[in-house]
Amino acid sequence: MVKCLIDAKFVWHNLDGGSEMTPTVSIITPIYNASGLVKQFIAMISHQRLRDIELIMIDDGSSDNTIEVVEDTIARNNRDGLRIELIKNHHVGPGSSRQTGLEVAKGKYIYFADADDFMHPELLSLCVQSLDRSMADFVYFNYRNVEKYDPSTFETIGVSESKSISMDAKQFGEYYVHNSADLGFGYLWNKVFRADKIREWGIKFPAINTEEDAVFLFDLYAHSRRIEFLDYYLYQYVNNSASITHSRRDLQRFADNLRIRCDKCMWLLTDVWGFPPNALQARVILRLVVATIQLEIGNNSSLLTAARAWSRSRRDNYFQQLLKYLNLVPKMTTTADAIVRGLLRLKLDLGLVVLVNTIGKRK
Repeated sequence: MVKCLIDAKFVWHNLDGGSEMTPTVSIITPIYNASGLVKQFIAMISHQRLRDIELIMIDDGSSDNTIEVVEDTIARNNRDGLRIELIKNHHVGPGSSRQTGLEVAKGKYIYFADADDFMHPELLSLCVQSLDRSMADFVYFNYRNVEKYDPSTFETIGVSESKSISMDAKQFGEYYVHNSADLGFGYLWNKVFRADKIREWGIKFPAINTEEDAVFLFDLYAHSRRIEFLDYYLYQYVNNSASITHSRRDLQRFADNLRIRCDKCMWLLTDVWGFPPNALQARVILRLVVATIQLEIGNNSSLLTAARAWSRSRRDNYFQQLLKYLNLVPKMTTTADAIVRGLLRLKLDLGLVVLVNTIGKRK
């Protein structure tokens, strides 16, 4: 059956005999020119121990044969309980694609996965057990950055083993301020969400191509009251230099989106959670400052251009905020905090090293 909604075409594929029961989890995955990934991805989903899954794949206007590969894989897949929807969309970016998937998802819980990463077979079952037991607004878990899939790094999990921590919003905020780099503050794929809460709070993805996941999460964090943490490594994020996370061809758009993320993060940490200036805020602004300098440099790789860009950035409002937060951070509690504070002691001249390194990589 094919039906149209707004600008997207929906193709429905039910692999469980046409059951209309509400799935336990809806997995939402945008795909773009991913013909070499989707077969392996669908196979990975089919090996999840949780059986009642709805997989929503949104093709974001692929120019290769991604759609054909997906349809062929669906036709060959006979995994009971797995329902797959392929949504054919225009090239609107991951944020709008995820929002499209969210609007048609039927699951009690929502999970956002990337097609080029890898999930522990117990990921969904453990998260569902945790959410059912705790009634938390969402659950999050550990992950690893890898260059390629390595099943040996996935730990063996006992059936009766429990490694969970419950926390309220304030505890969650404090934990993330000091551990954000390790626990994916702005990542979707190490969290499973309660669908009714997303809809109740009116949380939506912004129509931007980068940083949309972090902006979505910051709005959700602001509403959440109970959070569960599973101390398991359940996801492998594969470092992919060709992915949109690493491709900065449109630096102006990237810098603009990073400003949106920066402002939303500062609002969450200061206005919602009421934290004093801290190193996490400094790191967020530092990232924006470096991106702005890269935008200034453009394709001109001369040291003079880099020095001028650095000089101009020092007059920028975000740079002044960076100085303010670095000066006011009262106590360094992690290595990352110490590194950020070190930038202040060096009067941020270390930024020139970053620029020179960037220029060197361009040559």
